[in-house]
Amino acid sequence: GQPLDETCTCFLRDGKAYCKRDYSRLFGIKCAQCRAAFSSSDLVMRARDHVYHLECFRCAACGRQLLPGDQFCLRERDLLCRADHGPPPDGPRSP
Repeated sequence: GQPLDETCTCFLRDGKAYCKRDYSRLFGIKCAQCRAAFSSSDLVMRARDHVYHLECFRCAACGRQLLPGDQFCLRERDLLCRADHGPPPDGPRSP
């Protein structure tokens, strides 16, 4: 319902005009964890085709925030840190 004029950035999709806020809300990429949209200043983490806010990139089991370089696995939609997903199936095993 916002008036669209020369002071407002707008986007067209399927013949309809949207203000920037509504276009991002409806069609923009959303965080795989919190489902909120990203702002242009957000730093993100990626796992396969999922994108996360930095603060949302956490182990689903223990809640530890995963940082760049941390080993993790993605099971369905759940991120798991190395401690919670264990060694890779073909990796070394403890005696």
